[in-house]
Amino acid sequence: MILTPPRGPSVRPARVLLADDEAMVRAGVRAILDTDAGITLVAEATAATHVRGQLTLGCDN
Repeated sequence: MILTPPRGPSVRPARVLLADDEAMVRAGVRAILDTDAGITLVAEATAATHVRGQLTLGCDN
């Protein structure tokens, strides 16, 4: 079940970091997320060790 945030001019999309070591899983989840205008995929990580770096890079955005 995908929960979508409320819509409106003052509502920003949810920002998502997608992390999984399997490329097929990431591709499937990305395809699902891309169908929802209330979600913005901001980064992907292939391993847990990459997540911290991706989060650090995205902190200012």
